Amino acid sequence: MSAASQVRTAGPWVHRDVHARGVSFHVVVAGDEPGRPTVFLLHDFPLNWWSWREQIKALSDGGFRVIAMDLRGMGGSDLQPDSVELLDLAEDVVAVANATGTPSYTLVGTGIGGAVAWTVAHLAPAELRSIVTFAAPHPLSRVGRGSSDVTRVPLSRKRKLRSGSLVETMLTSWCGPSHVNHMSGLAEQYASPLRRVFAANAALEVEQATKKPSSASKKVLEGRVEVPVWSVRGLRDGHVPPSSYVEDSALSGQVVLHLEITESGHFPNEEEPEAVSQILLDHLATIYPDREGTRSQG
Repeated sequence: MSAASQVRTAGPWVHRDVHARGVSFHVVVAGDEPGRPTVFLLHDFPLNWWSWREQIKALSDGGFRVIAMDLRGMGGSDLQPDSVELLDLAEDVVAVANATGTPSYTLVGTGIGGAVAWTVAHLAPAELRSIVTFAAPHPLSRVGRGSSDVTRVPLSRKRKLRSGSLVETMLTSWCGPSHVNHMSGLAEQYASPLRRVFAANAALEVEQATKKPSSASKKVLEGRVEVPVWSVRGLRDGHVPPSSYVEDSALSGQVVLHLEITESGHFPNEEEPEAVSQILLDHLATIYPDREGTRSQG
């Protein structure tokens, strides 16, 4: 199966290419009906939009318009030729929201997508209603993070990403113990798009941008967040320790609601999809309290 077919998997959604800021972004849209509130979904590294497939269905069935976006340099979006900044990734999201005619939205991100969501919140676009992050402490957290990082050597990282071995190692070492076999079985789905020419390098640049914000990105992140924030972590996360989250409220200037998913590791939308969908529906019920579709399904 080709990388393109791996990215453009069929389902109860449509694939679109959205042009913004000189880049073509691959997005997946579901529930695209007038009057529906929009939820944007941002994926982790080394994943892509497909990691949200269960939530796309649950949220669209719950009455929402859903847009799952491949970050630049990943999935089916354009591969940037040079380095990129976290601020660029956040401005991409705002631009795609504008290009898709989105008057307001909740932004959801996991891992590196969560770092982007935090940054969008600090940019404070008028359209943003709230953010929910999974496995993503505030990007300026000074507490030790990623102590079990297996992706430290740049040259080997590129080779291992292209071969698929690094993808499987990350998925199986960062997930919860009960999900190792499931995550191993997903490795090829996520490895395939990273075999495009220059894809491994582009994806690694995106990952680095979220882990080491530039001075311009840090300046934005020093501002105050004015929208509600829910931060969710897997209790068995093998990559980001719980201590990383302690500064979220202080760094954002926002009282952050922290939640945990007991059996999940670093990839909760893959490991515990029903729990993630329910958390999102519960959150959206607080943002859109008068909507029938936001009622808890638990």
